[in-house]
Amino acid sequence: MSELTIKLSAEPSQLHLSGVLNFDTAAKAWQQTQTLWLKANSLTLNLQAVSHADSAALAYLMAVMRLAKQKKMSLQIIHMPKALQDLAKVSGIESLLPLK
Repeated sequence: MSELTIKLSAEPSQLHLSGVLNFDTAAKAWQQTQTLWLKANSLTLNLQAVSHADSAALAYLMAVMRLAKQKKMSLQIIHMPKALQDLAKVSGIESLLPLK
């Protein structure tokens, strides 16, 4: 079974994702992200500890981007794994992602 953990660090608001972000974990990640992000003005997604990701991870990132846009909040994605960057590039959405 795939596992993903998400931890929020206080300042700046940064979500640290670790483990597998895929079809099995993306919905849970989305629910946790919405809950943890309720009071923040901005958010940084730190993907450094993501060990495996598939196209569901891209769907998760797009959902987070949509939420940020709706709430007029700042969003950055840092330490995105190369395999996920390659998948974003092949999918034609790499330029849409707020990568740092």
